[in-house]
Amino acid sequence: MPVTDDHSSDVVQASTAPFQLARQDLLCFFIREAGIDQYPAVVRLQRVIGSMRTYNQLVDYARETQRDGKPLLARSSVRLPLADLKIDFEVGRNLAYRVAWMQGAGLVPNYEASVAKMFGSELVQRLANVGVGILGLGGQLAPGSPWAPLEGSIETLYLSSAALTIAAGTSEVQRNIIASRGLGLPRD
Repeated sequence: MPVTDDHSSDVVQASTAPFQLARQDLLCFFIREAGIDQYPAVVRLQRVIGSMRTYNQLVDYARETQRDGKPLLARSSVRLPLADLKIDFEVGRNLAYRVAWMQGAGLVPNYEASVAKMFGSELVQRLANVGVGILGLGGQLAPGSPWAPLEGSIETLYLSSAALTIAAGTSEVQRNIIASRGLGLPRD
């Protein structure tokens, strides 16, 4: 029986299981199999996958909202940061798939997990900053407010995104892991 989510068209066949999994579910399966070395990346990858929905909502908002008779998306100050975020989400997704592939192949994604964790945490922070910039003062309204655009999801993301770069290993710690384990640089 297939396991589906809102990405039901994005299905792959798992070679070790007699059922189909959505790519996101497959990624989470491999992530759960990770050891303690990969745990910080694992927790944040799930957050990044969830943030893609917020990104899509932000793009829809920019497409539908009109200012001075034109959609917000017609402004380069809105369009370009959203395009940069789209590229970053693709990079983050590929980093996550690389970690999952390595785990599935029996390899230990040592520094790769740190790259994915750090990139994902900082990507969520960039999404929150761009979101508040696009929504303006409305982006600061909390969920439950009748005037909050996107049901206040940007406000929640903005307040929680700073913690993502600290929890389960700060970005500085992740950079040190990448430098020492990935690049072979000395600890000095």
